[in-house]
Amino acid sequence: MRIVVRFLSVMAILLASVLPLRGDSGEALARIQDMGMQEIYDRASDLALKGNTDSAAYFYIVLAGKYSAGLSQEEKLLCLKACNNIGNIYYLKESYFSAFEFYFKSLNICEKNGFTDLEPVCYNNMGNFYAVFNDYEMAGKYYRQGLESTEKGVDTEMRIKILINLTAVSCYMNDSESARKYYDEFVGYSGKESMIGYFSLFHKALILSCEHKYIESVSVLRQALAFSDSLSLEPRYISSIYGQIARSYEAAGMLDSAIYWRRINEDYTAINDLSYFSTSNFRSLSELYESKGDAEMMRHYQKLYWMASDSVFNRSRFNEAKNSQFIYELDKIYQEVSFLTSEREQSRLRAEAQEKMLAVSATAIVVFLILLVVVWRQKRQLSASYEALYHRVQDQISQEGLLRKRYEDLSQQKSEEAGLSSAPGPLPGSDAGSGSDSAPASSPDSGGEQTVCASDTAQGGRLSEDQKTVIMEAVIGYMDEPANFCDPEFSLDKIAKAIGSNSKYVSSVVNECFGKNFRTFTNEYRVKEAIRRFSAEEYANYTMTAIGESVGFRSYTNFIDAFRRFTGITPSAYYKLSKQGKRPEPASDSRI
Repeated sequence: MRIVVRFLSVMAILLASVLPLRGDSGEALARIQDMGMQEIYDRASDLALKGNTDSAAYFYIVLAGKYSAGLSQEEKLLCLKACNNIGNIYYLKESYFSAFEFYFKSLNICEKNGFTDLEPVCYNNMGNFYAVFNDYEMAGKYYRQGLESTEKGVDTEMRIKILINLTAVSCYMNDSESARKYYDEFVGYSGKESMIGYFSLFHKALILSCEHKYIESVSVLRQALAFSDSLSLEPRYISSIYGQIARSYEAAGMLDSAIYWRRINEDYTAINDLSYFSTSNFRSLSELYESKGDAEMMRHYQKLYWMASDSVFNRSRFNEAKNSQFIYELDKIYQEVSFLTSEREQSRLRAEAQEKMLAVSATAIVVFLILLVVVWRQKRQLSASYEALYHRVQDQISQEGLLRKRYEDLSQQKSEEAGLSSAPGPLPGSDAGSGSDSAPASSPDSGGEQTVCASDTAQGGRLSEDQKTVIMEAVIGYMDEPANFCDPEFSLDKIAKAIGSNSKYVSSVVNECFGKNFRTFTNEYRVKEAIRRFSAEEYANYTMTAIGESVGFRSYTNFIDAFRRFTGITPSAYYKLSKQGKRPEPASDSRI
């Protein structure tokens, strides 16, 4: 019955406020449009002051829709205030995203036009929006911006509000240090705002609870409860105190005391018809009795919670339905006014633009042609640079092939002169003992035809030239097999172990003989193998990423980086050049 009465009363208010404006909606809108902006704002403010916020909303929405860049500063300021006010109306009607739209627009107008005096209001509104959805990080960000902007003006009341909000948000984020800083400042304004006394006690209790001082928090909350009697606070503030006392006792492990205060809050919320607080209370009592092991009471309050939860949900649906028509009308009027304002602004700009169109068009054509020529020249230069790099790499690969052939001829000649019957010397740094009876280790790519005996002849110090040559030849022989260095697990330790030496000597020889570190040495082998595979038939269907992975790179990014370091261009650019009839010769001697 109570819901029906409230519904009828609300509908009566809406009809009384809307019908005067909508006897003929088009005529009413035109009438408001013809009013001066200051007159519209004054009329809306007068209606809001009398408590008729619904009718005030229609005037505010028309004024908000009139905003454009061509307005004077005074007119823009009126639009800013209208956006803030219509946002507040949406906020109170729990249409938070519509509120956010106007809060955001007001902040945009404020920042673009330098209305620094209203920045704290805009930032505080944005913070309130995010706080509703428990996004305390974003809420704190906007509150801090609002606090900073209050230092430019003299709006003490707004600074106090923001400090109070920041104290609560800091507690909810368990940042007691920041909470105390904001708390100390807003308490310093005692006497300048009637609610400071209540918030000073309640927020002090929040801070103590955040610092795990639960019993002290309860003591302060009792003071807040006694103090609230002198202020005639709204019931929701009293219920908040009861709830916080129960939470502090629960956190301290005093479940009986927590249940006692929850039961007090249960009676209080029932008397004052605080549905939301009742729902939270029932849920907490159910959890408390579950912790106590009282299954019967737990089920009792769990049932009440479910019933209350359904009731709150239905009430939310009712409020949503109750306000939907009003919000729809506001949105429709705002969109219509925005469209009309935009049309007028566009007509003015169109008239100005037509006078400059010829000059602008001519300038644009000239600039376009210049840019076209510049881009064309740069493209030619880039293509020439890529082609030069491509040929340089090809020449380098060819030269390396010739050098390798000469090196092999010299090695063969040297072997023939030294006599094939002599056994190869041990690699320095090998782990096998001298004079071992075990068979000598086979070189990775020798196919069993050449052996490298492992001994422990190296006793530290610098390597001789002969030792360096032996290690270098073993390294080159091992790297002649792509399967070795194309293994993603390939490493310095692995090659050292494979050739019967150690990583220190192998690293030293690679650095001294090849003039590069082992990583660069390996990556160049892999890049050259990738170049060979670009033109190999068995890799014709491979993507760039697949080819990069096939030669041992763990990611395409690493492949591109190594390829560019070696060739100066990307793999895809190199591949395109090779497809233009400039492919490298796929030969095994393309390696170092």
